Amino acid sequence: METLPAAFDWAQTVAAIAPDWHQNRGKEIKVALIDTGVNFDVPSLGHLNIRGHKFFTGNPGFNPLDKKGTDDVRDSFTAGGHGTHYAGLLAGEPNPTKNGILTGMVNGCDLYIIKAKEADSETTRIRNLLDAFELCVELGLEIAIVPLKVRVIHKQEENISEAMIDRVMQKVTAANLHIFTVIQNLETGEDWTGIVAKNFPSERPEVINVAVLPQGDLEDARAAIEAQHIDFLLDGFAGWVYDTHGQLIPLRLTTSGAVAIMGGLAALCLRNLRNQEAPHIIDRQALLDQLTSCTRPLEEATVGNTQPVIFHNFPKP
Repeated sequence: METLPAAFDWAQTVAAIAPDWHQNRGKEIKVALIDTGVNFDVPSLGHLNIRGHKFFTGNPGFNPLDKKGTDDVRDSFTAGGHGTHYAGLLAGEPNPTKNGILTGMVNGCDLYIIKAKEADSETTRIRNLLDAFELCVELGLEIAIVPLKVRVIHKQEENISEAMIDRVMQKVTAANLHIFTVIQNLETGEDWTGIVAKNFPSERPEVINVAVLPQGDLEDARAAIEAQHIDFLLDGFAGWVYDTHGQLIPLRLTTSGAVAIMGGLAALCLRNLRNQEAPHIIDRQALLDQLTSCTRPLEEATVGNTQPVIFHNFPKP
């Protein structure tokens, strides 16, 4: 199988962001995959089973200040688990002794696996995500990829106050942690009104929301979304990933897949900016400027586009 950027039709964009991506690979960039966990037994993922890099927010007594990182983070699902899929997409290493080869687009990054689930491994709560974000800050991580969302109506059920959320997100801002999260994706023609406000962490201004390209009339989709004054990234792609049984399966156009790709590109951007002798701390605007410099505006896109399409920084009313 081809290396991942070519297989996902991102070769031109990756080359523009990081011409030396074979050497870049997000090296020395600290990235968190906050998801369903990872099955380390599948091809290409065994190297991610690292002490100090495995955290399960659902463990009894979990404390984001505890950095041991030796938790059991096996994927909650079988063939459909996000975590195993996107760990391979991001950081897979070729394994010539197994059938199939998967080369992750940022397999040089320092990847931390954070399983954001309750103890039953079935449910994600707002508290799980807040704990994961605070842990990222404590670990000094730079990018958090979050293919999970929770309806904001659950705040009351969980007894989560705005003050509790603000406390954590203020830490996120102070630490310059770049969070890429998933926004609910709608088909063209559906009502996008208030879509950001429906889910956590999408509602928070500190995050970068990612969605896939709606099918249908792109101009209608652009107009509907732009009218909402939403800051988010949009893309479409197709390719292959490993399932938790170690079999290569097609990766469908899913919102969570899009956020994994954009998070990976962000890691390439950070590494590239550092290679240019930029300041050690790269703020959100510098990162977004780098991402948007190599993407096509939505109005120029077509269904089945081979380059990422990006919504970004619509002016607030």
